[in-house]
Amino acid sequence: RPISDTSINAICSTIGVISLLFNVFCLVSLLNLRAIYARNIFVILILLQVVYLAQNLHFTLLYVPFMYMPVSGGYCIGLLCQQGRIPFLAHHSLCIFLIVNLCGLFTLLLLFRHQNLMRALSRFKLERRASRVVSLLLVLGINTLPIRYSITSYLLDPADQEGLLRKLCPSCDWVERLRNFGVQDSGDVIVNGGIILVTVFAYSTIGFLISGHICRVIAQYRWQSLSYGSRVKIRQTLQSLVQYFSFIIFLAVPTLLFMALQFHHFEDDSVVLLPSVFLFSLNSLAHSTLLVANTPPMRERARR
Repeated sequence: RPISDTSINAICSTIGVISLLFNVFCLVSLLNLRAIYARNIFVILILLQVVYLAQNLHFTLLYVPFMYMPVSGGYCIGLLCQQGRIPFLAHHSLCIFLIVNLCGLFTLLLLFRHQNLMRALSRFKLERRASRVVSLLLVLGINTLPIRYSITSYLLDPADQEGLLRKLCPSCDWVERLRNFGVQDSGDVIVNGGIILVTVFAYSTIGFLISGHICRVIAQYRWQSLSYGSRVKIRQTLQSLVQYFSFIIFLAVPTLLFMALQFHHFEDDSVVLLPSVFLFSLNSLAHSTLLVANTPPMRERARR
């Protein structure tokens, strides 16, 4: 690897600290700007910042993982990974939980933005009870994977990990280098892979359908005389769309890079792993930056 673990941790920690400052600034600003948001939108925005803050601290400071799809696992070098303080699989369970709940919260944000744009008599307008049921189902559905992964990881015998690694990757030197690693057997991988495929397909479909209909409604509003409140609502909705697709990009690109190891042999896997880790570390910072850039009161506060 071209740079040492210490240098990688230093880069990720720097990104993490900068992201933390932006996270805290956005969180405090949102609390002060509560009046400009609908109640349901405000709750989701606050939850997004809180989960992003936790995900950023965990990923960039405590975890810093290197994932190897061919062995359905990997190792980590963060502060709480060194000397095996917390097992890799426990870290990975928390990482999956935070990421999928970010996905769920963004889906809910789009749903609520969509509902706030709908007129009272629109056939796409959900009743309050129906909206709550749909929201609950979305949250429960997205957490299927982390719940199952956490249970199966807890049931794995740590003593079997070395033998399983030797079986799946004879050339891996993680044991000799005292890496904090974890792998799962093929049965769990198949089930988890199936859950991932179904979840990604379902939530991507929901997200793109809602996004498409939002764009259609906003296009129709362009030719109408709108109040100041309606214009603000449309601007905030467009901001949420930009944040949603930014999240998808910063999640999809590192994941695809990790997956490249499954289909192509690299003489030096750092050309794939390092960009993946650094790109994913920037996810929280990108979200907070977009939030500040697209929220005039936050921009003014930041300039002061």
